[in-house]
Parts: sequence; C-alpha cells; structure tokens
Amino acid sequence: MKGIEKRKRQALARIFAGVEIGIYKERDNILDGLKEDFTQKEADKLFNDLLERGVIDERIDGDYGIPIPSFHTWLIEEYGED
Repeated sequence: MKGIEKRKRQALARIFAGVEIGIYKERDNILDGLKEDFTQKEADKLFNDLLERGVIDERIDGDYGIPIPSFHTWLIEEYGED
C-alpha cells in the first residue's frame, strides 16, 4: 500500500478485523469505521482513494471489500493491532 499512511492502513485493518476473507461490507459501514479516525471529508477521500487503487472493490450488490485474500490476511496481521 505504497503511499498510504500507516494510520490509514490501521484504520482499514480495524474495519476488516474479524471479517472473514471474501466477506464484503456496506459502504456506510466502512465509512463509519473511517470516521472514528478521520473527518467526514477525509474518510470520503480515503474511501475513494482505496477504491481507485484497488485496495477495496465493489461487488455487483454494492458492498465493498478487500478483493485479494492474501492482502486481506496481511493487512489484518500487520496493522490490525496497535
């Protein structure tokens, strides 16, 4: 996740900690998690940046998640705990 600050990685990891690989979440749930650490504007920008970079992707049903299982695992293991 080159170019994404550690605290942003940690925020994303906290959101997906405990979520099984391949399980997607609603956009609002992800944004609510990001808003615990960032303003609404920052959370929206980060969400869009993660989407554009392919860190998260959108399913046909409109939910979002981490599309690569090994990346999901790495993110949680590396940044899921403070």
